[in-house]
Amino acid sequence: MTKTLTLKTKDIIKLNGLIEGVIANEALASELISEYDLCFITAYNSPLSQHQSISIRDIIQEDFLLREEGSAIREIFDSVLRINDLHIEPVWTSINSQVLIKAVINGIGISILPRTLINDYLTNKQLSIINVKDVELVNNNYVIYNRGKQFDHELAEFKDFIIKYSSVK
Repeated sequence: MTKTLTLKTKDIIKLNGLIEGVIANEALASELISEYDLCFITAYNSPLSQHQSISIRDIIQEDFLLREEGSAIREIFDSVLRINDLHIEPVWTSINSQVLIKAVINGIGISILPRTLINDYLTNKQLSIINVKDVELVNNNYVIYNRGKQFDHELAEFKDFIIKYSSVK
């Protein structure tokens, strides 16, 4: 039996939404719904693809093709750089991950993108993952809502639905 969930617009507003990355607002409560790995990538035939692993200090010497500032992927990488007291100037920035993938395949530089986005390119031997020593990049996704707001039954069910069916673990 299929159950229909009817929500009013005013109820949906109580559930602030879905967000990836860091939650900086203490007025918001959050629940982790999924996460995904980020990978350093290079063209399949690149000399970098031959390395077993490389240090973060060595990898930053490469030409980086990155997502735009403010994107969750970029914020995660920028935080790794800050923690290691490092800085880079990317050759390109883009809001379009597919453009970055095509540029990496064509040898223009390296990038950092979600594993799920590049799996087919790895299988087809167009891209390779670069293993960077002591760096693990993971992006978390959350459902967020105002702390202290009381949910009615339907909205609580909706939130639980999002958490249940978005989970990758």
